[in-house]
Amino acid sequence: MQGGDARALPSALGLPLPQLLGKEAPLVFLDYDGTLSPIVPRPEDAELSAPMQAVLLQLSRRCPVAVISGRDLADVKARVGISGIGYAGSHGFDFVTADGKEWRHPEADRYVPQLDRLEQALADRLGVIPGAQIERKRYSLSAHFRRVATADLPEFQSAVEEASKAAPGLHHGLGKMVHDFRPDLDWNKGRVLHALRERMRARPAAINVFIGDDRTDEDAFSVLGERDIGVVVGVPAHPTTARYGLRDTIEVKRFLEILLEALARRR
Repeated sequence: MQGGDARALPSALGLPLPQLLGKEAPLVFLDYDGTLSPIVPRPEDAELSAPMQAVLLQLSRRCPVAVISGRDLADVKARVGISGIGYAGSHGFDFVTADGKEWRHPEADRYVPQLDRLEQALADRLGVIPGAQIERKRYSLSAHFRRVATADLPEFQSAVEEASKAAPGLHHGLGKMVHDFRPDLDWNKGRVLHALRERMRARPAAINVFIGDDRTDEDAFSVLGERDIGVVVGVPAHPTTARYGLRDTIEVKRFLEILLEALARRR
């Protein structure tokens, strides 16, 4: 499917969910930042609201749910705070299933020294730039510039490009006001979606629902089938393969409520 303009997408709030779901419970996959929690200047301040957590908890009692995040696995688990659902961290390089079984990519550990070197190189360069922030995860690293003054952005960009030379084996991507680094392996949110689905033991007829807002979520949108529901949040600055849109996290909550209502009516 070719990338399209998110502004032209139909709202997911208008989907006829009872008809689309069929008789099988869907598998619901969700990003965290910008999807379950609004984007905030400091990543450590991105808290899940109590109403959103309540909806997720109720939904997890009706169908399999997993959160696939660029955050560290332990961090996203703590922020969502719901047992009995799946969690994937570092863009999927490690995850834990709903029954508590842990998995990590078999090649991910050999990239940790490169991430360590990059972290040190970035700390040396970005430490003098006001507002610049490094967020280290187990198998990835983010360099945030949301709070960096416009006048300092060229210095920030130069520092990131120079520091990245210290770790040539890492994939370098650009997200919403953030540079992301992770192992340069054929693994992403789309691959981990399939890996989690296999462990959820879902029936072939069950559809996938994936909701995300950033470039890394496009890897998940791209693996969805014709019956699946891919939803992009907001108006991203990149083409998207999602087929539906939601304006913000408020609409994400409403969509999950509608989905919950559709599942509840089937019983």
